[in-house]
Amino acid sequence: MLAQFSGLTPSGTYSVYAIGLRFENGINQSVTITGAGAPVAFSQIGPVFSLFFNGSIGSSSQTLESYAVPIQASGSGTISIQFASGPQRYTAAGVALSFTPSIPATPVPGSLGLALIGLATAGLFYFARRRLL
Repeated sequence: MLAQFSGLTPSGTYSVYAIGLRFENGINQSVTITGAGAPVAFSQIGPVFSLFFNGSIGSSSQTLESYAVPIQASGSGTISIQFASGPQRYTAAGVALSFTPSIPATPVPGSLGLALIGLATAGLFYFARRRLL
């Protein structure tokens, strides 16, 4: 089975998820994700009732983001996810991706930081005004 995403930002980095699930006879398949650069390949091999996120069995103790595989889209803006079956039929439960924005060179202050700066400024203004009176 082949899933292909097109219309993506050329050379943009995306978090990609290949989800595999099998209810009987276990799961045994390989997955190849292709964008720019070398393809990323892994296996999804596990017992009955296995839920895979990329190359790992899912766990409620981890976030979905922890399973992400960063893939750079091709120059034409595509990413492909190929499932190939092992002894059993392939069992692709879903595919997903999300755009991974670049991290700014200078951290953007959070709202708590802005609130503290505002309080400090107000306090200095009050103190300076009181000294002038």
